[in-house]
Amino acid sequence: KELNSAIQKQLQSIVTKHKRILFNGDNYTEEWVKEAKKRGLPNLKTTPEALEAFKNPANEKVLAKYGVLSKTELASRYEVYKEMYESVIDYEAKLSLDMAKTMIVPAVFSYQEELADSIKSVEEINKTKSTGSRKLLKEITGELEGALVKIDTLGAAIKKGKALKTKEAMTDLRASIDALEGLVAEDVWPLASYAEMLFML
Repeated sequence: KELNSAIQKQLQSIVTKHKRILFNGDNYTEEWVKEAKKRGLPNLKTTPEALEAFKNPANEKVLAKYGVLSKTELASRYEVYKEMYESVIDYEAKLSLDMAKTMIVPAVFSYQEELADSIKSVEEINKTKSTGSRKLLKEITGELEGALVKIDTLGAAIKKGKALKTKEAMTDLRASIDALEGLVAEDVWPLASYAEMLFML
């Protein structure tokens, strides 16, 4: 009981002393962006930005001073981590591109054709335009065209070998793919849906 009381007292003291540096909010929201700016803290949004800390003269100086890492050791770590990051992005981008071109696009083309044929048949029988179905087909066509443009953009980014641009292109393509997933019939979609991945046993 005395130990618990002593621990509680010590914790209260620590919180009281250091409350000004604590942040109990969500670091992934705009709230933290504003708070970081207010505190004069860097808000590094990407891995390449964070890796630049290895090259910061102030960081080099303090780490060398206390015998943690020399300037040469910091430089080598920077190069190794940078290469690792670029390799992972390159691999993920090539995989994304391959999946989009060989799995997603063919499946959407197939569904697009199936839907167009279905609309044509229904309209011939009913002698009226299927407004809702046509709207869906138009939406799918628009998203597919957008995805095809983004596939080209991602391919070009991969060739240039710029990790940040490649990652941006991947994110853009994913937005189109996600939109198509919400429009294409489940039995046609070639990959596991988000729902299946979340609730699959």
